[in-house]
Amino acid sequence: MYIMGIPEAIKLIEEIKGVEAIFITKDKEVYITSGMRENYTLTNNEFVYKK
Repeated sequence: MYIMGIPEAIKLIEEIKGVEAIFITKDKEVYITSGMRENYTLTNNEFVYKK
């Protein structure tokens, strides 16, 4: 997934039923798939959600 780049990886994961993902970059950016939005809470203020 990392080789694809985050936008393409998320797009692919969204097409696979029952699979979700969280990506965290070295710059402390957090990307999550849509199914994770209700189940994941970012609690560390050093990290930022990205879309």
